[in-house]
Amino acid sequence: MAVLLRRRSLLSAGLLTVLTACGGTTGHSGASATAVDPDTAARRRVGTAMTALVTGYENSREETPDLQRLLVAELTAVDPGAARAAGAPGTTGAAKAMATASAAASAQATIGASPSARASASATSASAAPVGNAVLAARESALATLCATELLAVSPALARLLASVSAGAAQRAVVLGAQAPAASDPTSASAPTRPSAAELSSLQAALGAEDAAVYGYGVIGAQLSGSDRGLASTDFDLHRAHRDALSARITAAGARPQAAAAAYLLPFDVTDAGSARRLATLLETRLAAVYANGVQAATGAPRSEAATELRAAALRSLSWGGTPTAFPGLPDPASSA
Repeated sequence: MAVLLRRRSLLSAGLLTVLTACGGTTGHSGASATAVDPDTAARRRVGTAMTALVTGYENSREETPDLQRLLVAELTAVDPGAARAAGAPGTTGAAKAMATASAAASAQATIGASPSARASASATSASAAPVGNAVLAARESALATLCATELLAVSPALARLLASVSAGAAQRAVVLGAQAPAASDPTSASAPTRPSAAELSSLQAALGAEDAAVYGYGVIGAQLSGSDRGLASTDFDLHRAHRDALSARITAAGARPQAAAAAYLLPFDVTDAGSARRLATLLETRLAAVYANGVQAATGAPRSEAATELRAAALRSLSWGGTPTAFPGLPDPASSA
């Protein structure tokens, strides 16, 4: 009876499970493997790919220091340990050799692992050879894809960061000569019937941002001509389609879409082609921030869709004369950690 009571008291206190988990039972000489949480594993895989890419920039036949600095800043946020090993802000001498060897070891360890792990390792094997911009562009595109895959199974905050890194990699790939991916079809987006309160709020925020973009592109198009006006018309139609799709998703979820304003206060006077292009860049930058918040609020397919729209907005900002940035859609790197 005393033994039985002792067992019950430990169990009720939650101690029996703890003792067992900590190896309190006898007869087992080996410690069980410690599970790695999804965030840590994802950071390591993405960090390995980014470290190899940093080495690729160091070995590039063409100088692109501005792009390399953006990559290193993002690596520091994703995997600070890898960034320190790589000798951020640039890899030189022994630190560079150490980083390459470490990345190679990590790549070897992923043989037979998951597709995303193999993708992060594949960039390492050829990273030491001199490369041109086309190769760097392909590796940046691969990094964008890897981040878009990894963000599905991590915490909301890390998903937001990886979505931003994916967008930054896509921007650098385009600057290096890659072709921007085709615009997504708004009508193909998922339509969750029971979004969480946070997801519904992010959908309403995206709807409001798309409403503002539709208005803004109407102003922009009036100041442009030729190919620029054609681009404004295309983006106007795209944002209108996104607006309608978001409104339909919110309605399908049993909520009322927020109404668009009759007019919007512009951040500055738009009186010529230059100010029109500047407004377009600003609209897309602000849209990227809205969709970054949507990534953090959502899970599953809606999270992936928000990440896709973040990346698309970041790329559209380039088409209007914007420049690549570290952490598209994030006001400050520390806010995503």
